[in-house]
Amino acid sequence: LIIFSSCCLFLSSLVHLFFLILYLHFYFFFFFLMIRRPPRSTLSSSSAASDVYKRQVEDAHHLVVTRKSNGENAKMSMVRVDGVAYLLAGSKNTCLIWPAESPSTEYYPTPEKQSTETLGIDIGPYTAKLFSDWFLGKGEQEREQLFAEFVERGFSTIMGELNRPWGEHLVPIHALYLEVYTVLNADGLPIPPAQTFAFFETHQIEAPAAHEPVVMPGDAPFRQVWYQVRGVAELEQAVWSARVDRLNEGVVIYACAEDDSVLGLVKIKTNEYVIKRRLRETLKGRLIAPLAHSEIEGFPVVGKMRTSNR
Repeated sequence: LIIFSSCCLFLSSLVHLFFLILYLHFYFFFFFLMIRRPPRSTLSSSSAASDVYKRQVEDAHHLVVTRKSNGENAKMSMVRVDGVAYLLAGSKNTCLIWPAESPSTEYYPTPEKQSTETLGIDIGPYTAKLFSDWFLGKGEQEREQLFAEFVERGFSTIMGELNRPWGEHLVPIHALYLEVYTVLNADGLPIPPAQTFAFFETHQIEAPAAHEPVVMPGDAPFRQVWYQVRGVAELEQAVWSARVDRLNEGVVIYACAEDDSVLGLVKIKTNEYVIKRRLRETLKGRLIAPLAHSEIEGFPVVGKMRTSNR
């Protein structure tokens, strides 16, 4: 009986050893199978410009660097329906339309209270108001020229960001303003940057100077982003200049061909923004969320924390 039991134990050990070897065989097989060279189109992560595809940079004739707002997505457009001109404005999940010759607030009043309680529902009405105010601030002939050019050139959307002091993320926002940065064609693709900024300047959308990195109360509430044209050889310098900026979220760098068509683009975040965002998300996950769900003993839920991280 003892010999029989010993034989069974020995056989059982052999079976376990067999499956262990089989498991390790498949594990290492798939492990080494997954180790492969990165796509040939990407640069080493050690490069400051590693987010930009090498082919796009090599083919580029120049770069266009634009400062990035830290606001909410905003979209604007113009259409004619049965001879009547309409303006459109909205964000990711909303679109408002009203007669162009009337103030948007007649149809979509802005919330009476400017606070975190209106976040989300106020993006559309404020985008519409700033767009409408800028449009109606022009003379009748200017408005007609603007509309005609927008429609005849086949533009579909003006893209921007709505900045609200009560809705800032990480970078302080000192005034309510809408900053536009590109125009989309009928296919939903951005037109060349030179054409975008020429269109903005033709229709007198104010451009900030390089030494005015922050919009303050009293500045134009409808404006275009700061931009700069640079040589391809200046890519590393442009990236690192953006990294050390402490007043903005970062920049968007467009790699452009000689005809100014866009070959590719990359967003560069400032070091300070990245650090602040990581701290915020860590605090939300480790402290704010547990507090909101009464998961920390001895700390009851206070006020509206249950419904708002803010």
